[in-house]
Amino acid sequence: MNEKIKELQKAAGIQVVRTLMRGDENTEVKLMLTAAQLDKFAKLIAEDCAQICIDRWVDRVSDDAKECYLEIQKRFGLDE
Repeated sequence: MNEKIKELQKAAGIQVVRTLMRGDENTEVKLMLTAAQLDKFAKLIAEDCAQICIDRWVDRVSDDAKECYLEIQKRFGLDE
């Protein structure tokens, strides 16, 4: 799991209950969470995505929406 996702998961109060290993690379994670934790997790992800775009605009790194999109992909490991 991407480190940023783990960080936001922890901030939302979501804890891993059990991890089952299958082979060397596949890991199945069982999570126990409330609706409030899931809502907070989703909001944290949305806020982080918005902050990426705001930082790029304020720092004048780029005015291009595509650059913001690519940075979000990279931050959350969606480009792997």
